[in-house]
Amino acid sequence: MKKSLLMKTMLLLFALVTGSTCAWAATTETLNIKNYASANNWGNATQYLTATVGDVTFTADGGGNTGKYYSADDSWRFYAGESATLTISVPTGCTLSSVTPTFTVKDSGGLKFGNSACTSGSAVSVSGTSATFTIYSTSGSKGKVFFTSIAVTYSASSKQDAGLSFAIPSYKVPYNTEFTQTVTNPNGLTVTYASSDETIAIVDENSGEVLVGDKAGTVTITASSAETSTYDAGEATYTITVFDANAKGTEKNPYTVTEALAVIDALASGVSTETVFVKGIVSTAPTSLTSGKAKYYISVDGTDADELYVYNGWGLDGAEFADASDIAVGDEVTVKGTLTNYQGTTPEFNKESIITQYKANGSTTEVKATTITTDKYKTYVSTENLLVPAGVTAYIATGETASTLTLTSVEKIKAGTPVILFSETADTYQFEITDEAVTYSAANLLKISDGTAVNGVFVLAKSGDNVGFYKWMGGALSAGRVYVDAPANAARDYLEFTFEESDVTAISEVTNTNRTNNTNVYDLQGRKVAQPTKGLYIVNGRKVIIK
Repeated sequence: MKKSLLMKTMLLLFALVTGSTCAWAATTETLNIKNYASANNWGNATQYLTATVGDVTFTADGGGNTGKYYSADDSWRFYAGESATLTISVPTGCTLSSVTPTFTVKDSGGLKFGNSACTSGSAVSVSGTSATFTIYSTSGSKGKVFFTSIAVTYSASSKQDAGLSFAIPSYKVPYNTEFTQTVTNPNGLTVTYASSDETIAIVDENSGEVLVGDKAGTVTITASSAETSTYDAGEATYTITVFDANAKGTEKNPYTVTEALAVIDALASGVSTETVFVKGIVSTAPTSLTSGKAKYYISVDGTDADELYVYNGWGLDGAEFADASDIAVGDEVTVKGTLTNYQGTTPEFNKESIITQYKANGSTTEVKATTITTDKYKTYVSTENLLVPAGVTAYIATGETASTLTLTSVEKIKAGTPVILFSETADTYQFEITDEAVTYSAANLLKISDGTAVNGVFVLAKSGDNVGFYKWMGGALSAGRVYVDAPANAARDYLEFTFEESDVTAISEVTNTNRTNNTNVYDLQGRKVAQPTKGLYIVNGRKVIIK
């Protein structure tokens, strides 16, 4: 009696062979049933079976109820009415070119690819990373097929990828910046560079060195390689956004309230600007606070004409207002935040703005503020010359070894010059803005990143209880971040602070006869010392040698 036809669902298996690559020349692998029958029970009707020859994977279902290995002639035997599905897969990036089956038939049967019958010993042209065949025996009560082997030929489907890439995908830099980002080129191809807009930035076609001009905008730098006999043409890109650090609305050149209102007037309802700075005079003071934030108005002249609303803004350097009276009509402020045309009717600063500069009504002193945390040290860059307040010491870096960074204290902070601030007490400190000239007798090793500094420079950081300059390994250093170049023959991944003694005041003794006086003595690690012995200390913010 003829057995019922058993057709299992076609199986498509894409093999990912780790570590395999396609040779450009054609490769042939052959599955011989006899090599896999015993170990894998090839031909068992109840199992899906897999054999791997080289980088080629053969996957089949078990076939009919009696389709199984036939040891007499090392074949996979099928009786009439039985069939199986065989899927052949090659590695990703390769393409099948031909399949050559070997089998013998008694009565009726064979092998099909799609709807086309295959002839034993003849190659069948195929393409793709996998192909599925059906092995079958169809007619006659004695029909049998003895399937013995299948040879597979494949080769690389395309040329290899050039592999070009950039480590940093984008930069934001000020006018007149020079830097180089060299493309990663693992295959040693000849690379040329190009700029999408040479009015913004030009690039040396051979070295990749970039020169940014004085035009704002975004430009794309492209590295490319030509097609070769082995590799496809390659391309990698990164973008540079160029900005004017002195443009209107920046910290150095804040908007007036009138200018800010004009910017807002051009906005659609609900749309906000990027972060900007606006300078004005408080025209309507807050009557209450909301979780330390204030609602108030500023104008050009302190009157209620052409006011700009500051909605739920913070105080100096983002500090909470202690009382609504902390800000009053007539106070001069510079506010940092985003502007919007609220509901199309109210020009305002969005919530979370902060005051960056402040001058009380009637005062001749204008101040900036910055917060020093329990870490005690922070880097800082001011846009104005500042006087250092009591309780804070400012340093520049004047020397570097393989493991240390030498700090020298300064009494004033020069505009645009990075410094390191130290305070024993965590607090928000007010720095008086001064018109006095500021110069330093020694060169300052501290630098300000323009967005191009990358792995290997050293930045201020804390590890455990230790504060120092640690090696940066986080990619591109954001614009405005303070750093020092890596020292020659760096001995480790961080630089300890040492303090320059050349400008300290030498005194023979510090006598603390009154524990309630205002003399505060600290060691160079910032720890308060009740009874100092010989050595270098910080006394009331100044370095002294106790002999």
